[in-house]
Amino acid sequence: MELDLGLLADDAIKDAGDKLYIFGEFRYIFAPGVPARQGRFAIVARFVADAVEVRDRESAVEIEIVDQDGNLAANLPRSPKIPLKFVPIGPANRAKQQAIIIVKLDGLILSQYGDHAIHFLVNGAHVGEGLHFHVVQLPAGGGTPATE
Repeated sequence: MELDLGLLADDAIKDAGDKLYIFGEFRYIFAPGVPARQGRFAIVARFVADAVEVRDRESAVEIEIVDQDGNLAANLPRSPKIPLKFVPIGPANRAKQQAIIIVKLDGLILSQYGDHAIHFLVNGAHVGEGLHFHVVQLPAGGGTPATE
């Protein structure tokens, strides 16, 4: 099993046909000071596995957000188990299946500047390298700097 897609977005939705719509992907959170409270955002992840690996087996993911020192986010312990529903990717690749999750959060407290990671644990095992984002001090004078 692998983490095929992982990102932060202002919002995301998945329609009945598993088509994923992502709005406002970002990797930087600009904060005037810490601790900082992040407004509403979404964690989006897509997992891909061999069909034989997930057929006839229930899978669940847990999410944890950690700072660069490995500490859990101040107000968010490891998530409860989120069921993964694997479905065929499509007729061109019947040997693989995918599961998409969207976790919407509001009010995440970030206690320090620097690199942060979102870890995904599927059935208790880390999957992928995780998802990294950065908390950066807002420059003097306000405005969010342009990023690439």
